[in-house]
Amino acid sequence: MAAIADYTKAIDMNSRNPVFYSNRAVCKVELKDQSGAINDYTKAIELVPTDLHSFMNRASSKDELKDYSGAISDYSKVIFLEPENYEAYYSRGYDRSHLKQYTLALSDFNKSIELSGTDKLPYRFRAELKLELKDYKGCIEDCNVVINSNPKAMNSLLLRGRAYFKSGQKTEACKDWSSSGEQGNKEAYTYISKYCK
Repeated sequence: MAAIADYTKAIDMNSRNPVFYSNRAVCKVELKDQSGAINDYTKAIELVPTDLHSFMNRASSKDELKDYSGAISDYSKVIFLEPENYEAYYSRGYDRSHLKQYTLALSDFNKSIELSGTDKLPYRFRAELKLELKDYKGCIEDCNVVINSNPKAMNSLLLRGRAYFKSGQKTEACKDWSSSGEQGNKEAYTYISKYCK
Protein backbone atom coordinates (compact mmCIF):
# COMPACT_ATOMS: atom_id res chain seq x y z
CA MET A 1 0.00 0.00 0.00
CA ALA A 2 1.51 3.29 -1.16
CA ALA A 3 0.15 5.22 1.81
CA ILE A 4 2.33 3.23 4.21
CA ALA A 5 5.42 4.22 2.25
CA ASP A 6 4.28 7.86 2.30
CA TYR A 7 3.75 7.84 6.07
CA THR A 8 7.07 6.07 6.58
CA LYS A 9 8.80 8.85 4.62
CA ALA A 10 6.94 11.45 6.66
CA ILE A 11 8.07 9.74 9.88
CA ASP A 12 11.67 9.69 8.61
CA MET A 13 11.42 13.47 8.11
CA ASN A 14 9.59 14.17 11.40
CA SER A 15 9.55 11.28 13.87
CA ARG A 16 7.92 13.46 16.55
CA ASN A 17 4.55 13.79 14.80
CA PRO A 18 2.08 11.26 16.30
CA VAL A 19 -0.43 11.72 13.45
CA PHE A 20 1.96 10.03 11.01
CA TYR A 21 2.18 6.95 13.25
CA SER A 22 -1.59 6.83 13.77
CA ASN A 23 -2.30 7.16 10.06
CA ARG A 24 0.24 4.48 9.17
CA ALA A 25 -1.36 2.24 11.82
CA VAL A 26 -4.76 2.66 10.14
CA CYS A 27 -3.21 1.51 6.86
CA LYS A 28 -1.67 -1.50 8.59
CA VAL A 29 -5.05 -2.43 10.07
CA GLU A 30 -6.51 -2.44 6.55
CA LEU A 31 -3.74 -4.82 5.53
CA LYS A 32 -4.53 -7.05 8.55
CA ASP A 33 -1.13 -6.24 10.11
CA GLN A 34 -2.46 -5.84 13.63
CA SER A 35 0.97 -6.23 15.27
CA GLY A 36 2.43 -3.49 13.09
CA ALA A 37 -0.56 -1.28 13.84
CA ILE A 38 -0.13 -1.84 17.58
CA ASN A 39 3.52 -0.79 17.31
CA ASP A 40 2.56 2.43 15.51
CA TYR A 41 -0.27 3.24 17.93
CA THR A 42 2.15 2.64 20.80
CA LYS A 43 4.59 5.14 19.29
CA ALA A 44 1.79 7.70 18.86
CA ILE A 45 0.81 7.19 22.52
CA GLU A 46 4.43 7.62 23.63
CA LEU A 47 4.43 10.98 21.88
CA VAL A 48 0.99 12.01 23.19
CA PRO A 49 0.08 9.99 26.32
CA THR A 50 -3.50 11.33 26.28
CA ASP A 51 -4.25 10.27 22.67
CA LEU A 52 -7.66 8.64 23.16
CA HIS A 53 -8.04 7.58 19.53
CA SER A 54 -4.76 5.72 19.54
CA PHE A 55 -5.68 3.95 22.78
CA MET A 56 -9.09 2.94 21.34
CA ASN A 57 -7.60 1.81 18.04
CA ARG A 58 -4.75 -0.06 19.70
CA ALA A 59 -7.29 -1.85 21.89
CA SER A 60 -9.26 -2.81 18.80
CA SER A 61 -6.13 -4.26 17.20
CA LYS A 62 -5.42 -6.17 20.39
CA ASP A 63 -8.97 -7.53 20.24
CA GLU A 64 -8.29 -8.83 16.75
CA LEU A 65 -5.29 -10.71 18.14
CA LYS A 66 -7.42 -11.97 21.08
CA ASP A 67 -5.22 -10.08 23.54
CA TYR A 68 -8.23 -9.26 25.69
CA SER A 69 -6.21 -8.34 28.77
CA GLY A 70 -4.15 -5.87 26.76
CA ALA A 71 -7.29 -4.39 25.21
CA ILE A 72 -8.94 -4.07 28.63
CA SER A 73 -5.90 -2.12 29.83
CA ASP A 74 -6.22 0.30 26.90
CA TYR A 75 -9.98 0.73 27.32
CA SER A 76 -9.41 1.39 31.05
CA LYS A 77 -6.94 4.13 30.14
CA VAL A 78 -9.53 5.72 27.83
CA ILE A 79 -12.10 5.60 30.64
CA PHE A 80 -9.60 7.18 33.02
CA LEU A 81 -8.96 10.00 30.53
CA GLU A 82 -12.59 10.36 29.43
CA PRO A 83 -15.01 8.88 32.00
CA GLU A 84 -18.06 9.55 29.78
CA ASN A 85 -16.79 7.40 26.88
CA TYR A 86 -19.54 4.80 26.68
CA GLU A 87 -17.88 2.96 23.76
CA ALA A 88 -14.85 2.22 25.92
CA TYR A 89 -17.15 0.79 28.60
CA TYR A 90 -19.01 -1.59 26.31
CA SER A 91 -15.81 -2.60 24.52
CA ARG A 92 -14.13 -3.34 27.84
CA GLY A 93 -17.22 -5.23 28.96
CA TYR A 94 -17.14 -7.32 25.80
CA ASP A 95 -13.50 -8.25 26.44
CA ARG A 96 -14.22 -9.00 30.08
CA SER A 97 -16.96 -11.37 28.90
CA HIS A 98 -14.36 -13.22 26.82
CA LEU A 99 -12.27 -13.64 29.97
CA LYS A 100 -15.35 -14.80 31.93
CA GLN A 101 -15.16 -11.74 34.20
CA TYR A 102 -18.94 -11.61 34.12
CA THR A 103 -19.61 -9.33 37.08
CA LEU A 104 -17.17 -6.72 35.78
CA ALA A 105 -18.54 -7.08 32.25
CA LEU A 106 -22.11 -6.56 33.42
CA SER A 107 -21.04 -3.45 35.34
CA ASP A 108 -19.36 -2.06 32.20
CA PHE A 109 -22.43 -2.73 30.02
CA ASN A 110 -24.69 -1.08 32.60
CA LYS A 111 -22.44 1.99 32.72
CA SER A 112 -22.29 2.13 28.93
CA ILE A 113 -26.09 2.04 28.71
CA GLU A 114 -26.32 4.77 31.34
CA LEU A 115 -24.02 6.99 29.27
CA SER A 116 -24.93 6.02 25.70
CA GLY A 117 -28.20 7.80 25.08
CA THR A 118 -29.63 6.40 21.85
CA ASP A 119 -26.98 3.79 20.95
CA LYS A 120 -28.45 0.29 21.25
CA LEU A 121 -25.21 -1.68 20.80
CA PRO A 122 -24.50 -1.87 24.57
CA TYR A 123 -27.93 -3.51 24.99
CA ARG A 124 -27.04 -6.19 22.47
CA PHE A 125 -23.73 -6.93 24.19
CA ARG A 126 -25.45 -7.06 27.57
CA ALA A 127 -28.10 -9.38 26.09
CA GLU A 128 -25.34 -11.76 24.96
CA LEU A 129 -23.90 -11.77 28.46
CA LYS A 130 -27.32 -12.36 30.03
CA LEU A 131 -27.86 -15.34 27.73
CA GLU A 132 -24.49 -16.72 28.85
CA LEU A 133 -25.56 -16.21 32.48
CA LYS A 134 -28.89 -17.98 31.79
CA ASP A 135 -30.84 -14.79 32.50
CA TYR A 136 -33.18 -15.47 29.59
CA LYS A 137 -35.81 -12.93 30.66
CA GLY A 138 -33.15 -10.21 30.91
CA CYS A 139 -31.71 -11.22 27.54
CA ILE A 140 -35.14 -10.98 25.92
CA GLU A 141 -35.76 -7.56 27.50
CA ASP A 142 -32.44 -6.19 26.20
CA CYS A 143 -33.08 -7.64 22.74
CA ASN A 144 -36.53 -6.01 22.77
CA VAL A 145 -34.90 -2.60 23.25
CA VAL A 146 -32.74 -3.17 20.16
CA ILE A 147 -35.52 -4.70 18.05
CA ASN A 148 -38.04 -2.00 18.98
CA SER A 149 -35.50 0.52 17.70
CA ASN A 150 -34.72 -1.53 14.58
CA PRO A 151 -37.13 -4.38 13.72
CA LYS A 152 -34.58 -5.72 11.20
CA ALA A 153 -31.81 -6.20 13.78
CA MET A 154 -30.97 -9.72 12.63
CA ASN A 155 -28.39 -10.48 15.32
CA SER A 156 -30.72 -9.43 18.12
CA LEU A 157 -33.55 -11.44 16.56
CA LEU A 158 -31.28 -14.49 16.50
CA LEU A 159 -30.20 -13.88 20.09
CA ARG A 160 -33.75 -13.33 21.34
CA GLY A 161 -34.78 -16.51 19.56
CA ARG A 162 -32.10 -18.41 21.44
CA ALA A 163 -33.31 -16.94 24.75
CA TYR A 164 -36.93 -17.80 23.92
CA PHE A 165 -35.90 -21.36 23.06
CA LYS A 166 -33.88 -21.76 26.26
CA SER A 167 -36.87 -20.53 28.28
CA GLY A 168 -39.21 -23.06 26.62
CA GLN A 169 -40.90 -20.71 24.12
CA LYS A 170 -40.19 -22.64 20.93
CA THR A 171 -42.86 -20.94 18.79
CA GLU A 172 -41.51 -17.47 19.59
CA ALA A 173 -37.96 -18.70 19.01
CA CYS A 174 -38.78 -20.06 15.57
CA LYS A 175 -40.53 -16.79 14.61
CA ASP A 176 -37.45 -14.79 15.60
CA TRP A 177 -35.08 -17.13 13.77
CA SER A 178 -37.26 -16.92 10.68
CA SER A 179 -37.22 -13.10 10.83
CA SER A 180 -33.46 -13.11 11.40
CA GLY A 181 -32.96 -15.39 8.40
CA GLU A 182 -35.16 -13.16 6.23
CA GLN A 183 -32.83 -10.26 7.13
CA GLY A 184 -29.83 -12.24 5.84
CA ASN A 185 -28.54 -14.05 8.93
CA LYS A 186 -27.56 -17.48 7.59
CA GLU A 187 -26.91 -18.81 11.09
CA ALA A 188 -30.65 -18.52 11.78
CA TYR A 189 -31.37 -21.32 9.30
CA THR A 190 -29.14 -23.66 11.29
CA TYR A 191 -31.37 -23.13 14.33
CA ILE A 192 -34.54 -23.45 12.23
CA SER A 193 -33.46 -26.74 10.66
CA LYS A 194 -32.40 -28.14 14.03
CA TYR A 195 -35.25 -26.99 16.29
CA CYS A 196 -38.24 -25.83 14.24
CA LYS A 197 -39.31 -28.95 12.32
